[in-house]
Amino acid sequence: MPRTKHTMPVTGKIPEHLPASDIVVLAQVAAGKHGISGKDINIILNDRGTRNWADIGISSVYNCLNRLELYAYVRSEQQNREGHDVKLYYVTQTGAEVLLKELKYRLSTPKIVHDEIGISIAHLPLLKKQDVLKALKSYMDLLDEVLQYSESFIFPMKQFSFLLQNDPGRRIADRTIADIDPRDVELILALLERPYREIRARKQWLREFIEKVRDGYVWCADQPPKVQVIAQDKTQKDLEEKRKERGKKGIII
Repeated sequence: MPRTKHTMPVTGKIPEHLPASDIVVLAQVAAGKHGISGKDINIILNDRGTRNWADIGISSVYNCLNRLELYAYVRSEQQNREGHDVKLYYVTQTGAEVLLKELKYRLSTPKIVHDEIGISIAHLPLLKKQDVLKALKSYMDLLDEVLQYSESFIFPMKQFSFLLQNDPGRRIADRTIADIDPRDVELILALLERPYREIRARKQWLREFIEKVRDGYVWCADQPPKVQVIAQDKTQKDLEEKRKERGKKGIII
């Protein structure tokens, strides 16, 4: 008989929303209908490349499992497998409900991510122009490296059907084309393309900002900024007139 470990009482307040690492682990436990070990979860995360888009290390998996068990979202059993005692985890009814709630929440609610480059941009008047340009060039080079790395995954996945028939041994990270479940292709592409397009947009903004620094429109320690005067075009004037009319009529929208 497997030995069931009774769920420990929660000593602290359960957070309103779980961290991303807990959700990833909880999802793997929920998918393991016959129980899953921490080791098995780490293998799955490695095989699926989950660590490329979720910040979760090997030891983090066990920390997540301990927390989830304290919250009564999972339960554990000690079972004997091939002569070895293994702790297997199972999702509870509460855990399954929380998982669905968390997944829906993250699909419906954008999260504002603070990029540390903003700290430096806010204090550019303390830096010299050439130092700013040199640093931004390095930033741009790193973005290019990330884009090239992403393309090495995205382009083969876009050719998945062709490669599956003609080159099933083609490797993408730690897996071959033949190892990938065709049902996962669009999900994998979504995970890869979303950050890829965001980085391309960031690169476009950075290119324009570098030009403004180079042309003297951004305040640096050794460069008082030029004032850029932009004439109001007809479209902008029309919008202003419409806003005034809405205000007179008491129309909010």
